[in-house]
Amino acid sequence: MAMAIGPLRRTIRAIRWHAPALNFITFHYLYFLSTCLIASVVFWGASTPPRSVSYTDSLFLTVSAMTLAGLNTINLSTLNTFQQFELFFLIIIGSAIFVSAFVVQVRKMAFEKRFNSIAEMRQRRTQRPTNLSNATTDPHPENASRSAADWLSSNSSGSISRNSQFHHLTEEERAALGGYEYRAIQLLAWLVPAYFVLFQLLGALGLGAYVAMNRPSLARENGLNPWWVGSFNAISAFNNSGMSLLDANMVAFQTSVYMLLTMGFLIIAGNTCYPIFLRLIVYALLKLHPKNERWEDSRRTLQFLLDHPRRCYTNLFPARHTWWLLSSVVCLNGIDWAAFEILNIGNEAITSLPANIEILDGLFQAFAVRSGGFYVVLIPNVRVSLQVLYVIMMYISVYPVVITMRNSNVYEERSLGIYADDPGYAATQLQTRTNIFNKLRRKMTNRSSEQTKSYFVRQQLRAQLAHDLWWVVLAIFLIMIVEGSKFTANPTLFSVFNVTFETVSAYGCVGISMGLPDQAYSFSGGLHTTSKLILCAVMIRGRHRGLPVAIDKAVLLPGERVDVAEEEDAQIRMERTFSRGRAV
Repeated sequence: MAMAIGPLRRTIRAIRWHAPALNFITFHYLYFLSTCLIASVVFWGASTPPRSVSYTDSLFLTVSAMTLAGLNTINLSTLNTFQQFELFFLIIIGSAIFVSAFVVQVRKMAFEKRFNSIAEMRQRRTQRPTNLSNATTDPHPENASRSAADWLSSNSSGSISRNSQFHHLTEEERAALGGYEYRAIQLLAWLVPAYFVLFQLLGALGLGAYVAMNRPSLARENGLNPWWVGSFNAISAFNNSGMSLLDANMVAFQTSVYMLLTMGFLIIAGNTCYPIFLRLIVYALLKLHPKNERWEDSRRTLQFLLDHPRRCYTNLFPARHTWWLLSSVVCLNGIDWAAFEILNIGNEAITSLPANIEILDGLFQAFAVRSGGFYVVLIPNVRVSLQVLYVIMMYISVYPVVITMRNSNVYEERSLGIYADDPGYAATQLQTRTNIFNKLRRKMTNRSSEQTKSYFVRQQLRAQLAHDLWWVVLAIFLIMIVEGSKFTANPTLFSVFNVTFETVSAYGCVGISMGLPDQAYSFSGGLHTTSKLILCAVMIRGRHRGLPVAIDKAVLLPGERVDVAEEEDAQIRMERTFSRGRAV
């Protein structure tokens, strides 16, 4: 018996040794993988008639819905109501906002547990009763009365560096900082779910009523309830899924001004503009609060959240970062919009539309191509130059938010893997020092920290591009091996470009597709089983590229290890500053 247990223990130890560390990223993968596998079995078993939808297609559709990729291998109108509702549900629980709201709730409970432990420890020390409210909202009354970025006393040795990194704090000051963070998380614990629910609820009611009253025939032609079609589209738009119950997607609504404007707004509200809108809401709440003693605590909480957002939440950024995000969104969407109008000049498939509708369709397609996944015109009908631009935009779709997220991370050095002994950093500093003009400009404008920060952004951008590219290239290579016979039989349809377009759409979790000439579903529906499974892996991986790194203050639970990491990063920055000063 002992001999049989020995190898088993060695196997378990080996698995533990090689298994990835349990952190935010690994839990996120486990959540998506387990949910998709369970949902695929339920989806397959619910088919009517039985097994009318293959398990491969069931897995593909559930993964596509959960990851918000939006590609479909069969027409969603042919599914029964239960299967459609299951996809509807997966889109909601796979949403980035839903996941982030869950993280906020977990962190809130962790703070409360930690404060309970502190309260119990103090009670044992002083033998006086202590309750949770005192420990959580006012761990140190002398500090809690101060305003939020001036609560450090004048004689404190603590300081604040970029990205709201507090260091050299005393134990009492750390506790006070934890109290501020907890109150900010308490605010987010209801604000984020309210944003998530209200946008979808109002959107579903508005679009459901519109389809039911203005375009019911479009839904009934597909055997669907008009209210259900409008509601599904609203949820899909807000969560940037791109799935539609109508076989024609949004082509059926290409002249519906209300539909396009509402869905376009939902697309940006649920994705790239979410951090912008959320900060605007917090700012508005601060301005609406009366300046009196009754509301003073709430005002301090809101101000702390505006001053130090990345200590509390993944998708709330400081003012400067938010303005940069807004400018990048406007720039990228403007490029897509202008390209749609300019590159389609002389294209009868587009110019046959009324001029105002053509402009509106171009704007909607600009919103949808980077993440929304809907298409208001058939993609094969637009110019090939625009198709190439769409591939690029789908590939970089997540970059504005993810670069802003990592650039504003409290543990910036640790998250980017850049330290003082990094060769690239040393080379950059040497080049900067040898340039007399740059040296003089740095002396006059004191921009050395900004140069360092821009270096971090460039490093992160290069790392992200390199990390993404090999996944896409490998997937395209494997799919072309699998689809070799189809390429030989029909090289125009199963071309390298069409495969690349579909793969990038899957990896970017966008959902627009070149489609098939005789079917309404995505190009993926014409691929072999192995290719569909490859795209499932691509969608899962692509869904995780926009997440904060594992070492991020907004996803870590409160504890001593977090404080130590912050102090270590501050030490790295200090040593780097001293080394630069000596070199100059």
